[in-house]
Amino acid sequence: MTISTRKSFISERVAILRDGEAPREKRIFAALELVCFPVSVVSIALFLPGTIFLSLLSVSIPEWWMFKVLPVFLAAAVGYLTNFIAIEMLFKPFKREPFHPLTLLTFGIWKQGLVPKNKNLIGIEMGREIENRLLNPEEIADELCEMAAELLQDERTLTELRKTLQTFATEKHELVSQFLIPKIERAIDDVLGEEITSDNVRQFCEETLLPYLSSEEARELLSSNIVQGIQRQSPQLLNMLKSAARNYAYDFLSSRLPFFMQNLVEPLASGFVAFIDWESVQAELSRQLSSEKTRTMISDELLRLVERLQNWIRSPESAERLESFRVEFRTKISLFVEKCLRENVPIWIEEVLNSEDMWRWFDSEVLPEAKKMVESFLHGVGKDQIQEKLNLSERVAQAVEKQDVEEFYHMINKIAAQHFSAIQVLGFLLGGLVGLLQLALRLTP
Repeated sequence: MTISTRKSFISERVAILRDGEAPREKRIFAALELVCFPVSVVSIALFLPGTIFLSLLSVSIPEWWMFKVLPVFLAAAVGYLTNFIAIEMLFKPFKREPFHPLTLLTFGIWKQGLVPKNKNLIGIEMGREIENRLLNPEEIADELCEMAAELLQDERTLTELRKTLQTFATEKHELVSQFLIPKIERAIDDVLGEEITSDNVRQFCEETLLPYLSSEEARELLSSNIVQGIQRQSPQLLNMLKSAARNYAYDFLSSRLPFFMQNLVEPLASGFVAFIDWESVQAELSRQLSSEKTRTMISDELLRLVERLQNWIRSPESAERLESFRVEFRTKISLFVEKCLRENVPIWIEEVLNSEDMWRWFDSEVLPEAKKMVESFLHGVGKDQIQEKLNLSERVAQAVEKQDVEEFYHMINKIAAQHFSAIQVLGFLLGGLVGLLQLALRLTP
């Protein structure tokens, strides 16, 4: 027994005596140990060696000491120290130590305490027993599932869930935008890449656009719109005609008049333009544009244009132009979509998050369905998964494996110090009683 062990032993018992909240029995046994321990140590380490030494020196030793008192003390000491050492051997040495007092006392046979030596086996067996006898994993899984199901039924839980989701979504809407926009862009770009091809453009033109433009209804509509557009632009067109007439007259006079009359070119050209009745020209132009003949002419020209376009689309030379058109069109669409998404998605998300309609839909549709799914999961596969994840036996074994033996010893000693003290004190009393019985038998005539 080392000095540190004795100090630890004595300090622990003194601490128990000073602890006013400790149970009375615990303090009584601590006080008795503070008596039994030193008496036992002194009896074995001092009284017995001293008596033997004095006997070897032929020193007269009182008979009452040799045959009455010393045997009783030694029997009590053996009873106490036997129990003390047995309890110590449960845990000590904590590690394999060749020079530990208990190792030396057993001549090297006892190199490590029973608990640390078999810690792995103890953990495994403890885990099995706890799982089989104390904590049934199936019952624990059932209780956890029931608790979760009850929480889902609680309106306060659902209300708090909604508040949490709303707060989180509102605070993180920028992150949501940053997450969604690239994905939407990629999705749209993929669709454009798949749908907008040269063959699809050609097929659209041949099967949809050109047949529509070839129809009489479409040509009439286009002719009417063209005529109306020209009529709306008739003032500008008239000005263009005036300018063209003046320029023509100026060029004509400049080339025909002799050089000494060139100064008359400008007035004559302006006079020629002013001489024309442009209001009549405009009225005649409007009348001609409104005539059925003009509309028919434009419609026929559109038909011929459609035929030329159809022939061009079917020709080999259109492939490069269509591919160029496809690339340019796809690029412009992608840029437009990107700009639109970056400008509007954050606004849309914020509007959705602040919309009472959305949260009413969430309360009435999403939460009930989510609750059904969770309950179905908990009472089905979830229960088995929870039971599997619990794995109590392995958890206990791992916990025991990680537990420091010395800390575990101090924890056990703190909890069961009263019982250890009782065992040791009882050993002292029984040993002393045996000594007294032996003394009584010797004194019996």
